[in-house]
This record gives sequence, C-alpha cells and structure tokens, in this order.
Amino acid sequence: MAVAGAALVVFNRTLLLSGWDAVPGDLGDGRFNLAVLEHWYRVTLAAESWRSPDYYFPVPDALGYSDALVLLAPAYVAGRWSGLGMVPALAVTLATASAVGFAGMIWFLRRSLRLVWPAAMAGAGAFATGTALSQSLAIGHVQMMAIEALPWFAALVWHSLRRGGTVAASGAALLLTMILLTSFYVGWFLGLQLLVMAGLGLVMALVLVGPQAARAGAGAWLRARRWSLLVAGVSLALGLVPFLLIYGPVALQHHDGRPWAEVVRTLPDIRQWLEARGNLVWGPVAEAIWPGLSNEGGELGKGLSWGLLLVFAATVAGAGAARGPVAGLSPELRRWGLVLGISVLVCWSLLLREGAGSAWFMMYQGVPGGCSIRSVFRFNLVLSFSVAVVAAIGIHAAWVGAKSNKVIRLGVGGVVALLLIEQTNTLPGTLSRSRDFAGIEAMPAPPPACRAAVLLPQTPPPAYHRWSHQLDAVLLAQSWGLPVLNGYSGLAPEGWGLFDPTDRMGYRRAVVAWVDRYGLWDGLCGIDFEARRWFPVVRADMVP
Repeated sequence: MAVAGAALVVFNRTLLLSGWDAVPGDLGDGRFNLAVLEHWYRVTLAAESWRSPDYYFPVPDALGYSDALVLLAPAYVAGRWSGLGMVPALAVTLATASAVGFAGMIWFLRRSLRLVWPAAMAGAGAFATGTALSQSLAIGHVQMMAIEALPWFAALVWHSLRRGGTVAASGAALLLTMILLTSFYVGWFLGLQLLVMAGLGLVMALVLVGPQAARAGAGAWLRARRWSLLVAGVSLALGLVPFLLIYGPVALQHHDGRPWAEVVRTLPDIRQWLEARGNLVWGPVAEAIWPGLSNEGGELGKGLSWGLLLVFAATVAGAGAARGPVAGLSPELRRWGLVLGISVLVCWSLLLREGAGSAWFMMYQGVPGGCSIRSVFRFNLVLSFSVAVVAAIGIHAAWVGAKSNKVIRLGVGGVVALLLIEQTNTLPGTLSRSRDFAGIEAMPAPPPACRAAVLLPQTPPPAYHRWSHQLDAVLLAQSWGLPVLNGYSGLAPEGWGLFDPTDRMGYRRAVVAWVDRYGLWDGLCGIDFEARRWFPVVRADMVP
C-alpha cells in the first residue's frame, strides 16, 4: 500500500504541493472542463437543466457540444457541496479518479487475473498514474480521466465471460455508456479495440481448432450465455438513451465530421509515437534524439514510457513464440494476453502515419463515428490499459517462473521499480486559482437588472489566447447564476460567431447578429474585464 500511496502522491503532486490551489491544466480546455463540472453542480441546485448549461445562451442542449464528464461529476459535486471552491473541488475530483483507477487495476489484476502483487503494482502504476495521462492533464484534457474506469469495466467483462453472470454483464454495458458520457473518445476507442479483439479471437479459433469446431464451440458458448448477453444488450440500449438525448440534437447539426486534413495532423509517425516529452527518465533522451519534434498543440504528446513498451513487447513476443507451456502462465492467461497484446499492435498499426497517408483513413470513412474523431492519438491512452495489463502478465510469469531464484526476482523487482518511476512527468502545465481566476474574482456583482451576460470586446493581455476570454466570461457568469452568450467547445451552435473578442468590429457585429436573432437586448449586460465593470448593452452602442 505504501507503493500505491507514493505513486498517487507523485501523480497528484501539483495539487498537493500547491495546497489545493493548482491542478494540471491550461486556460482553455482545463477551465472549460471545470465549467462543465460546475454545470453538474448547478444541476443539483436546480439552477440549470441537465442538458442545457447556461453558455451559448439561449441555445438548448448545449451540453452536446462537449464531453459530459458524467463519471467525474459525483466527486466534483460532493466537493462543492462540502464547501470547496471550484479549483479545489476539481483537485479532489482528479485525485479521486486516479485512486479509483489504481484500485480498479489492482482489483482486476489480483482478483480477476490472479497475478502476484509485484505484477499488480507495476500494472496499476503504469496505467492509473501513467505518463501519457499526465501529459493529457497538462493540456487540460480532464475528460481523458475516463480511462480510470477501464479496469472496472474489464473486471465486469471478465466475470461475465467466465461465469455468464447477468449482473456483471449488465454492469459492464451500463459502465460502457457512462464512459461514453464522460468522454466520447474513450468510449469510441474502447469499442473499436473490442471489435479488433473479437476479430482476433475468431481468427485464432479458426486457426487453432478449424472452422467446424470453432462454429460448434461458439454456438455452445452463446447458448450458455444467452441470458447474460440479452441482459447486456438491454442494459446497453437503456444506457444509450441519455447519450442520444444529449448528443442527438448536435449530431443532426454537425453530421459532416472533421476534415481528413485536420485529422491526419494528430496521427503520429514512429518518432512521435516514441516521443517522451516531459518524462523524467526518458524525456532528455528523446529530446537529444529528436530535438524540437512537432507536438501539434500537445495532441501528439501521448507516448508511453519506454520501459513499459519494452516489457510489453517482450511479453507478447515470448508468449507468441513459445511452442509449449510458458512457466508461470496458465493457458487461459497466455491466450488472453496474446489477444490483448496483438489487438494493441493492430491498433497501433492503424494509428501510424507515413507522410499524409495512414491506415486510419479506413476507420475515418468506414466506422460509424470515425469521421468525428479529430485527435486520434488519444487512442493511445485507452491502449495504455491493455499495454499495462500485458506487461503485468509478463512480470507475473517472470516472478512465478523464477520460483526461489532470488537473483531473478531481484531483477524483476528492478523492472517493477522502473515501471513506477518512469511514469513521473515534469510538464509545467498548471491551472491556478490564485493566478488564473484573479480577473474573475476581481469583478463586482452584476447589477440586479442583468438577465443575461455577454463579453464585451477585449484587448488581450500578453500570451493570452482569444478563447481564454470566452472562458473568463463563462466562469464569471456561472458564478453569479447568469446565462451567457459566450461559450467554448470543439463545435459551436449554428450561426454563433462570437469567436474572437479581440477583433472589436467583427465581434460587435457577431454579438448584434446573435442578440437580434433571439431578441435578447432586454436585460443584457456586458462584461468588461479591463474596466472590471458590468455595462448595459444597447444595440446603438454595439452597431459600428
């Protein structure tokens, strides 16, 4: 337990060392995800409709323009109800999620797969506090913490497959929908990997036992688990209802997907796949080999630690090449480890880019939802679970196979220590309440006549992005319970043009067009962070 505690402390050191004043994140995605979590808190106060946060006002169902963060909301809401501010509540949420993921990985590896403790600790540390997840949090991608639910999903699936339990099957299906409602990317990528694994299992069955025996075995397996599969299907259908209610209206507006030219920029070549920017152990080595490697705004900073990759590769190669039994591995564990490992290799082959070409184009065009995925290398975060599990299986085999050989077990212990230490990142991305919310907290209360708010044209401070102003306005209005015309997300409502408040004339025209469209002039107040004042917004003052 001391090792688990140390790993979690290192992973969450930003918030612990700052006295809960700072969390990993940035002024953009980091604060936007905070606004989404604050929306759920306001839902519990009956201040907002569950599908309609009060940004992009007065557009309904605005939650569908972003990830809904459903699995993260309970911890955040509990923090807010206990009296914590927004940033400390987010810190509690991140710490809770990482602890839940770590505990889930220990449970899955120990209770489901029956691995020894050193293997379970290595797998849990490499996954739940992994370097790729740290890199994502540094650029504000809180939604990727949804991967911390994967060990619990795997445990439910494992129990259902082995024993045919209807409760476990239903739980796995419902948890999958909750993952989708927390991060669409994580849920979609998980579904794709499950399809790859199903295909690999079918191929292996055909090769090992032949078509006739494979058909008979599959039929018997389906008959034995028909009730659990039926319950899982019904649970999945019911669980998808809120997902469709949230995202259906937005999908009808934005059904064309992302341009391929935008998608291909987030696919890694072999160098970026191995890139270890900010990693305490491997970062300096990677920088020396590939100085100044493009990172596409952080989207290509999803590489896994090199020691973990080596243990994973050795495990897959050893389990696949062995002609007889593998010491320390049951035939079932070896079989599942191979399927899991090969599925990762197949998925990695889809991700790799050569020039402007990639096999991912088949997923982009041929798989439902594929064209809506922009940041494809985030798939590596989902795959990190499988990589960590396979590596843990390899460590288990080495530990058990060594029996009483203390030298070998000492070497395995060194590998475990490396896998834990190499997850440490030194990335500087932090979101501070005292620094990054100072302008918001300095604003006075809005006048009583204000019924809605809009950001007035702004002069940006140095190194301040235009979208940061949007979130200043959203978070300020949210703190006073006012709907706000501004917003921030990967997609925007049709006709909403309030993108750049630093473009004074263009922004004024966009505000006038939006307010005219919905008739919002009465009670509309302008937010001026430069003057630290609220102003009544009059059409005559806004028209050039």
